[in-house]
Amino acid sequence: MNRPVAVLLCAGEGTRMNDQRTNKVCYEVAGVPAVIRTVNAMREAGIDRFVAVVGNMAEKVMECLKDIPGVTYAFQAQRNGTGSAALCGLDALASFGYDGPVLISMGDKIIHPSVFSDMISAYDAATAAPVLAVLPRSANPSGGRICMRGDKVCGIYEMLDSALLYMAGVADKTEAGFAAAAQKLGINEKERPKLIKAALEAAGALRDRATLGGESFGYDDIEGGAYVNTATYLCDCADIREALHSVGARNVQNEIYLTDAFNRVIAEKGARLLAVDDPSKMLTYSTMDELLALNKYFVEYSEEDSDLPFASERLYEFKQRGEAITARLREIYGENEALIEERVKKICELLEGFIAKYGDRRVVLSRSPGRVNILGRHIEHRGGSINVMSIDRETLLVA
Repeated sequence: MNRPVAVLLCAGEGTRMNDQRTNKVCYEVAGVPAVIRTVNAMREAGIDRFVAVVGNMAEKVMECLKDIPGVTYAFQAQRNGTGSAALCGLDALASFGYDGPVLISMGDKIIHPSVFSDMISAYDAATAAPVLAVLPRSANPSGGRICMRGDKVCGIYEMLDSALLYMAGVADKTEAGFAAAAQKLGINEKERPKLIKAALEAAGALRDRATLGGESFGYDDIEGGAYVNTATYLCDCADIREALHSVGARNVQNEIYLTDAFNRVIAEKGARLLAVDDPSKMLTYSTMDELLALNKYFVEYSEEDSDLPFASERLYEFKQRGEAITARLREIYGENEALIEERVKKICELLEGFIAKYGDRRVVLSRSPGRVNILGRHIEHRGGSINVMSIDRETLLVA
């Protein structure tokens, strides 16, 4: 088999990060941008040509990848789902005259090189049946469900669309009734309104069965599957491109699902699953907290090797206000007891906040005092005079 070309989806807005400094794929994991980790893993597996689909903050992604050889770009002007993004990359490949295997993956997924290597080994160019990397359902309960009949892969069904099948059996088909059912199913608050709206719009036409790969599935059948989709695929470029051009946005999200296109290809050619039983080989993130948590997989560090105090120890010291802490506070803040008490309160709140968010870990406590420049600034090296004075404002940090 010819080495596949990779299509990296990097156009999303990453709204759950709540941070607009850069594109989601550019955030660093242990000092290396996530998209660079993805590209390096693919290169290790033998892939050396890439199409990065960009959109939101495209310049940030391009700056991040500027030193990587073999990267070209496709711009997704209208962001209407993963299917739309993938199609931008596939159309770009078609314009280059490429016809062969393509590996489609998200730019913010950090995947072990062995996963890509195993996918390439599992792909049979003669049949061109797609290979899907999947995880156990416990690793990502909200992932698209892999629907099976025995050993036959029938397709992928998204969690919200599966929940919509469940709504057909709800007796109270009102907004309140659908809301109660969505809560019972554990649909998060962000996705719940979409599901309720779709159920209300369908009203009496709600279906309780779905057909995938020529087989009929109900809600319980779909939810009983062992694996979930990871949005990492190896397939024939022409097959998936043709399928994407023919699918619409007829789903709860009102987006072009990449999975709908794969379901068309699977119905015709079948599919092979690559089950990745170790979730640490397929990492991703949607929030800052999840991003921070990924560092543990790449940084060797033991808190037992540190002589720094635990946050709880620091908190106890400041609440007790022993002689050593009191002497240090007076050295910093002078004899102003009201100011010292105010600072101690703030430090305790900061330590308590750290413990609540990250647990009781070894910490450093730092302060950066504010200052005013009464006379001049950056002029002393030309013989001028300055008068810099610290003030009773400061930034406190626990890390």
